[in-house]
Amino acid sequence: MTPQISVVIPTRNNSAVLAETLASLLDQTVPGDEYEVIIVGDGCTDDTTETVRALSCQTVRVTLIEQRALGAAAARNRGAAEARAPLLLFLDDDMTGAPSLIEAHLMAHASRPGGLLVGYFPMDDSRVVDDPFAARAKEWWDEQFRLWSDPSHRFTFKDVCAGNLSIGTNLFRAAGGFCEDFPSAAGEDFELGVRLLKSGVRVQFAPDAIAEHRSAVDFAYMIRRQKAAGFSHVLIAERHPELFWSFKLHASSRLQKHPRVWRVLWRYPAIPGGIVRALSVSRTALAWMNARRLMMWVAMIMEGHAYWEGMRTAFGTFEAWQRMMREAPHEPPDCREIDLEVARDWRTLSDRLTMEHVDAIRLFHNGQLIGRIAPVAGAERLSDRYVREYIIDHHSGMVLRLLLDELMAGGYSRAVSGYNVVS
Repeated sequence: MTPQISVVIPTRNNSAVLAETLASLLDQTVPGDEYEVIIVGDGCTDDTTETVRALSCQTVRVTLIEQRALGAAAARNRGAAEARAPLLLFLDDDMTGAPSLIEAHLMAHASRPGGLLVGYFPMDDSRVVDDPFAARAKEWWDEQFRLWSDPSHRFTFKDVCAGNLSIGTNLFRAAGGFCEDFPSAAGEDFELGVRLLKSGVRVQFAPDAIAEHRSAVDFAYMIRRQKAAGFSHVLIAERHPELFWSFKLHASSRLQKHPRVWRVLWRYPAIPGGIVRALSVSRTALAWMNARRLMMWVAMIMEGHAYWEGMRTAFGTFEAWQRMMREAPHEPPDCREIDLEVARDWRTLSDRLTMEHVDAIRLFHNGQLIGRIAPVAGAERLSDRYVREYIIDHHSGMVLRLLLDELMAGGYSRAVSGYNVVS
């Protein structure tokens, strides 16, 4: 029997955590013949092979593919190439799936086929206790999940996270898969998201598709992630220049206000490196003294330096950074913009946005320009609900006048149906 969904997991020397992830996937609410698990060992030198073999069972097909260390993007592509199902579910090796994880992904795609689905992956609460860095990360992620749950949220490429992500196999392959130029697991999902959103693909958040994030998010983890992010953001901006302004690349330090100092630091990175090493000692001392506010302030400087180190490595020279600053467009060059006469076009807005790929709208009232819904680089095309709520939020007085005019001219029921903001 051909499975309905293939679960693809890249891993490298993380067998203990991988064991928890795999065990959770072998205990799902859907029958074992409806899904398969493909694990890609990316240059593993630990006991990953033995761990997978020990956990494999008769009811679920588990495949282990071993390759030399090529990176998470290459590992995911390799797994997707071997997948037999029409749907792909990408999971990180530190995601422990809820029993209904796979069922939730299948149901979400059945109700809204053809899109990109991001599942819910909260942090393990036990990792947050007495760790201010983990607590800060959890607070940030919880806010993202709250935003994603808003029906009017306009998804961007930054919402595309490969840790718990499903997509049609044919759609993924047609898009070209993950870009394998990213050396570590940072940014390759963003870049795929950019290409998919440009093509008109919609993103959906599935709060019932739960996989708990188990890895510790401590200070060392944050430093590694910041450095990797700085590097990957440059790679993304090189491929999609309009996204340069979506990152911290243009404002990574307050020292940019002092051009001469900024240029010296770029050319002599040992100077800020020495300062950061000294701050590292002070951060340890502040942690020992339980001076959390000062410790977090020092940590933020160190994280900023790690991000700058990553982007400096990717740019290579100060001049390359300057050149991108000059040349990066502030709006997407291929933006599709329409004009909307609010009083005339309000009722037909839903049909128009369903039929057309619209990135920006110029708003008119009685022939007068009253505002603009500006394009957002790397965002999905505009939806009916987003546009209606935008108009209500920014031009409520005008909408109220139009509603009153309708009430006077045609009666209550026609007015209410015409100006209902919920699609």
